[in-house]
Amino acid sequence: MPDDWHEQERLSLLQMYDEQEQCQPQRWLQQIQSQGHKRARRRQAKPKPWWRQAQRALNIDLSHVNKLAHYYFCITLITMNITLVKTTSQPALGHFYEHLICMEIKKSLYDQGFFKRVDYSLTGTTYDIGGLIEIDIHIYGKDIPRTVVNSLRTITCDIDELKFTTALQQIYAEEGNLLHVGDYEDIVQAITDLDAEPWQDIRNISTIDATTSQINDENMYYVDADPLKPQKIITTITLDKVFTSKNRKLLPLFYQLAKVSLFTTQDVLCNNHGYYVEEFTHKNNKSKAIIYKNYSDARIISAESLSNQQIKAIQYIQSSQGFERMLTWLQSVSYETSYWEAPNPEEIYNETGIYTGEAGWSKIAIQDNVDLLLQNITITVQGDDLQTFEKSLI
Repeated sequence: MPDDWHEQERLSLLQMYDEQEQCQPQRWLQQIQSQGHKRARRRQAKPKPWWRQAQRALNIDLSHVNKLAHYYFCITLITMNITLVKTTSQPALGHFYEHLICMEIKKSLYDQGFFKRVDYSLTGTTYDIGGLIEIDIHIYGKDIPRTVVNSLRTITCDIDELKFTTALQQIYAEEGNLLHVGDYEDIVQAITDLDAEPWQDIRNISTIDATTSQINDENMYYVDADPLKPQKIITTITLDKVFTSKNRKLLPLFYQLAKVSLFTTQDVLCNNHGYYVEEFTHKNNKSKAIIYKNYSDARIISAESLSNQQIKAIQYIQSSQGFERMLTWLQSVSYETSYWEAPNPEEIYNETGIYTGEAGWSKIAIQDNVDLLLQNITITVQGDDLQTFEKSLI
């Protein structure tokens, strides 16, 4: 539960939402679309956009909004927010460390059977000015044990050569290979020193003045050059056309299932191979994720291998009761008393053509329907240097 001051902030923001036109959902969407995915982050320390402040004060999850925000614009009431902060004199090194920590968090929760968009969401941000690193973790529901949640507040990373290479490839894919990397041993030592510093919890932070940091890009720094376009890898989850025509009422459930699946599978690929997630889209019986790989990465992972890794991840979600927890949430939605916890009906209508209310979710959000959907799904992987591969999920 939030502290008293946090509750007052929530109420204040709710009142502002009711009174000011700029806080209407349509304006929220426009603001978020104009921000783009997390790229407005390192070039300069801009003030937090108002919607980010609303996210914190209202406990509203907007952490995965990207260029196609209308697809994933889903406001979800969260039960706990963890915001952790560190500062470093080397912002580029801090960005590298941010990737290492996010990899560690995602792997730890995944290995324990917890998944994005079902149990949590995660955002990492690093700012050039002041070298500030911020990790935001939103916990949904009460399925993640308190001991696991508390362990996230002191998260550390054990760096090795594989993790080093993976995080570096992620940054190359994200930024376009604009990072100069110094001596390996010096970087590992700098990361080890930064990792040993305790995280500052936002609950205990008074102020952090960016002007007090002495920036020294000793081990890593961004090169002033035009970025080179990374290579694209596209994963599409498709529901069989014949099945779709006979079961259109299940499209809203497919929408939710595909969203949960893609958020998890793309993180698995990024953690395994150093890719970077960029976009998600959905229309009717197709849900698509676009990730990027570093253009200079000589490793060619076949589309078949990438497909098999994702199928295994989706099967793991199923065996770990991830879809079951998704169904529990959908069965419990109330547009009268807990509107912000419910799926956005306009969003789903735009993407599926099916307007779904409480009664609709209570009818379709059952395990038998999830099993039917999984039996009629195919996964297609294609890319700039990949031969297209398609395979049924089951």
